[in-house]
This record gives sequence, structure tokens and C-alpha cells, in this order.
Amino acid sequence: MAAAFKRYIELQRLDLYGSKQLRLPVPRYYVFYNGLKEMSDEEILYLTDSMEAADGVEKSCAQFSAHMVNINKGRSARIMQRCPLLYEYSLFVAEVRKRTTQNRPLRDAIEEAVDHCIAHDILADILRANKAEVTNMCLEEYDEAFHIASEKEISFEEGRLEGLKSAEKERLRAEIFRQKLRGKSEDAIAESQGITLDEVQKILDEI
Repeated sequence: MAAAFKRYIELQRLDLYGSKQLRLPVPRYYVFYNGLKEMSDEEILYLTDSMEAADGVEKSCAQFSAHMVNINKGRSARIMQRCPLLYEYSLFVAEVRKRTTQNRPLRDAIEEAVDHCIAHDILADILRANKAEVTNMCLEEYDEAFHIASEKEISFEEGRLEGLKSAEKERLRAEIFRQKLRGKSEDAIAESQGITLDEVQKILDEI
């Protein structure tokens, strides 16, 4: 943003060092979102939301807001209608994504998506004239090795936590069954395990 203001000041030949206050245009910062996480069509994002103790007594002086627009296929219809190129870009990304989920190598997926979009008049002029550049740009933006490693790490962590939950549930079931065989009342079992009577009864019914 500082660079944009600097260019504006130079083009307008404004004097930074004069005594008169400069009048600058109102900046608007947009983020186009096309990730996989479910997001609303439009949302205001704040820099301070990423800071520690953002709700603390001392507010940061570095507040910055961004207008996020979801440009995934089928989203933000009003904006897509006003900007056909953006709409076609969302279709192109959807075609790449569809092919990457079919276990194709990333380069093949991108090149196939480019060919498909040219054939169906989606960003055709741009893609036809810049096919190699678009392919290389997508490859640079989408670090496949990092993405796969990241997804595997997330899946492993989720699986590990799920395993812990399953193990804990089995331990609880075994303990409830053991105490029931020893003649303990269901109320006493619930109290000893820190759960409700309904939960104890449900587990016993399952057993």
C-alpha cells in the first residue's frame, strides 16, 4: 500500500515536504479467496485477529482490514456477474482442482485444464497466448510436495487424536463393565467415572 501511495504521489506531482496536508484517495484492499476451506461469499478480515492478545487492553496501532471475496466456482454471484474475467478464472481453478483430485501429476492436471478451458472459451485468449507462463505460474503457486506433506501431517494428527479417543472409550467401556460385574450400582459407576447416569446406561446397553 505504501508503494501504491508513493506512485500516486509521484504521478500527481505532490510535494511530500510541503506545509499543506496532502489529500490521498481512499484505499480499498481486496483478497480473492479460492482455497478449500468453506468460507462465506464476502468477509472483512482484520490484521489484529492474527495477533496475540488482540482483545487486550493495549490495542495495536497496526490495524488493517481486507475485504475478502470468495471466488470459488458458484460463489459471490453478484461480483462474478460484474466481472466476467474473474468468473472465468474461477472456472479455470475449478478445472485444475478437479483434475488434481484424480491423482494426476500436477503439471498434467494444469495443462489438461488449460486445454479444456481454451476449447470451451474460458479465458481462451489469455490461455492461448500464455499457456506456458500460466502453467509455470500455477506450478510455482501450488507447491505440490509441501501441500501433500502438510495434508499427510494433518491427517496423521487427526488419526492419532481419533485413535486416542477410541482407546479412551474402550478403556471406559471395560471399566464400566468390570464395575458392573462387581455389583456396583449404575449411579456409583457414573460418579466414579465422572460421567452421567444416562451415559453409563447407554454403554451398558451397547455391551
